[in-house]
Amino acid sequence: MLGKTKSVLGLLSLFTISSVYSAEHNINGIITRNPGFEKDKVHVVFIIDGESVVNKLYRLRKLDSSCTGDCTFEILYDTDKSFRFNSGGVEFEYDRQIYNIGYSSTGLVYNRCTRIEGCDNFLLRFETNFSSLDIL
Repeated sequence: MLGKTKSVLGLLSLFTISSVYSAEHNINGIITRNPGFEKDKVHVVFIIDGESVVNKLYRLRKLDSSCTGDCTFEILYDTDKSFRFNSGGVEFEYDRQIYNIGYSSTGLVYNRCTRIEGCDNFLLRFETNFSSLDIL
């Protein structure tokens, strides 16, 4: 009798354990500034798995207002999410993980500028693929 109980309990636990699999994700986007934009505004396009999460103009806001060099800027979207960037890349949180993505070599274009602040014409392109564990 004890053997049958162990077998039944073993089978029950096998079926109650959640399935875990790896999901593939793609994140890409661009940050642009053109001479026609209002002062201190940039256009941000942020796409996760083919779905546009951000696609609008934002005012540049320094993370540290006293910064004078290669400053990090922060954009708040969806009321509680932040997206940070500087001349080296972007940082954002997705599914409780923080990701840092460098710009692609063909997507870092400054026209006669050495930093983001004060530059009226630039294009910063980023993209990455990553896997995350999903529990069913």
